[in-house]
Amino acid sequence: MINGFCAALVFASVLSPNAVGAGEYGVSAAQPSPSPTFSIFAGDEAFTDVQLDASGRRLAVGNFVASSQSDIVVARFIGGMLDDSYAGHGLAIYDHDGRRDVATALQPTADGGVLIAGGSDDAFMLVKLDRNGIPDGRFGTNGSILIQPLGVQVQYLRSLTLDAAGRAVAVGPGMRTGVAGLEQVTVVIRVLADGSLDPYFDLDGIKILDAAGTAGAVVALEDDGHIVVGGNSYDEWAISRLTEDGAMDASFGTGGVVTLPVAAGTALDALAVSSTGRILSIGGTPAILTVLNDDGSVARMRGRSAGDAITSSKIAVRDAIWLDDDTLMLVGSCYDGSDRNLLAGRLAIADNAITFALDICAKMGPAFSGSGERSVAMGAIFDGSGRIAIAGYRSNGYDNDFLFTEFTVSLATAPTATATQTNTATSPATPAASDASSGGGGAGAALVLLLMTTLCVRGRGRTTRELP
Repeated sequence: MINGFCAALVFASVLSPNAVGAGEYGVSAAQPSPSPTFSIFAGDEAFTDVQLDASGRRLAVGNFVASSQSDIVVARFIGGMLDDSYAGHGLAIYDHDGRRDVATALQPTADGGVLIAGGSDDAFMLVKLDRNGIPDGRFGTNGSILIQPLGVQVQYLRSLTLDAAGRAVAVGPGMRTGVAGLEQVTVVIRVLADGSLDPYFDLDGIKILDAAGTAGAVVALEDDGHIVVGGNSYDEWAISRLTEDGAMDASFGTGGVVTLPVAAGTALDALAVSSTGRILSIGGTPAILTVLNDDGSVARMRGRSAGDAITSSKIAVRDAIWLDDDTLMLVGSCYDGSDRNLLAGRLAIADNAITFALDICAKMGPAFSGSGERSVAMGAIFDGSGRIAIAGYRSNGYDNDFLFTEFTVSLATAPTATATQTNTATSPATPAASDASSGGGGAGAALVLLLMTTLCVRGRGRTTRELP
């Protein structure tokens, strides 16, 4: 049973004029906007990803957990409201034969459906829903496939993208027995439109990467079909590039791999490829950021020491979106005492320097007030015309709620949003002392970002991927 009512939640954050460079982002008038609030079942609920379909509608995927049951939820939004024409109430719910299902990512397909990546019990899983939110019988078996690579223990895929031919490329972590016992590996799979493994990708559709013992976290595609994969171990990140047929790209790094030393326990949370082939990877709290050139050489690395920080230790970045080839929007969470609040920040990379300007770090309106609450972004998407949608969850310490919000960025100078994605032996270059310090600078008009159309779903407790 789905119950709903409308509420208006608006939050505006204003920065001083010297926080943003001239002519970048301007002011949008604040007007209340209705927002749906509904309940599915009593249980833990969180969105994990958000994407745009061909018509500009927002598609969010996530999970709800009740007792021993864990199911997948896909929601479709138009103008911040649930689209009632989709699956009856704007929501599609998927359960794979009563198993514990996890969804971490989704991509819209050319036929109007959606492809979902995740896991079911101890197997990777891909699920295809048609344009009406119903399992697509043309994909796999009754709309889904389960993949258990030989000799590798797996749980769930963590990242998904579609190439120009409509093939799904997904990445997840695995464990296998090596000389020294169990070792982490990265598993890359490519699947055809009918759900079969692609025999032209590393001969059987599955590629196992064991660079630096890293576990697969994120994947992105370059315009020429090359596949960029990011993974992390305890104290290293590994960025690998594969050719379209699954071979290691010898023109990138050393044997197709760049390894980057990071602080112990630093997870790789986001990977993005710009229109000119620059590869950004970011993760950790405080954030560590690297920008690689097309050949894998390190253009810039920041955040490995306290004196080189790009963000404060109270900020965790979960996703990155290229707005143009020199500017990114980072989303995630920031900390205020015992609270975690929504974060949106602009990162400028110009003249080999990195500048971070904190645009939003606050509770999302009076409805979210209270000590110990957390508002966490898990994914974001930019629509190319000034709107950014963020999906994640909110928790008050007892219950987790679905969180979906959009904000408008009025662009005085419109970015050229042409980026292709929003995922062993080379030592990274030492960061230059000339890097700009954290916080941003430059004269110009103040930035106002309007947070609006916030979705909150009552529930309890847990999300299905690692949280900041």
